[in-house]
Amino acid sequence: DGRQSGPRTDGHLVTYMDYDQFTFDERIRYFDFSTNTDHLIPSDRSSSPSINGGRIAFEEVLGPGPVVYQSVVFDPVSQTRIAVLPDEMLPVIGGNLVASIKPLHDFYHYELETYDLNTGVTTRLTNDELNDTNQQVSPSGNAVVWSKCEGFGSNSCDIYSAIQTSPGVFTIKGLTGP
Repeated sequence: DGRQSGPRTDGHLVTYMDYDQFTFDERIRYFDFSTNTDHLIPSDRSSSPSINGGRIAFEEVLGPGPVVYQSVVFDPVSQTRIAVLPDEMLPVIGGNLVASIKPLHDFYHYELETYDLNTGVTTRLTNDELNDTNQQVSPSGNAVVWSKCEGFGSNSCDIYSAIQTSPGVFTIKGLTGP
């Protein structure tokens, strides 16, 4: 009905946002080119899909009360979903690694965490007063890059990277800066 946006592709799958005009909810759908079929991911309110290796990571809003987010990974083959990072939003998946931002201080400050789908280990990559957002994960899952900004909505930002040297262990460095 013309209320779809934000396509992302990986192999034979495409994910996209679908706005439900009756419930006013955003939901995620995926199209499978190999079967020429379209599917709805089971979730009442979800957004921000990321796709890699045939798995789809997305942000899910929980409950009717105060806004609570969680990052979820959905496997279209097994039709299973797993909540990987509670209280986190905007997940990005690469390989077996999911990176999400955790809102702190009334959604004006964000820190970055990862979740390893193989080990189940959560690793906090940032812990400072700067705003860490716009994360991306390499397709292999061995690197995460993001923007580190002075404040909410600031244009004063630098780019950082975290290279995974072993499960849950990262080498972090600034790629840009003074």
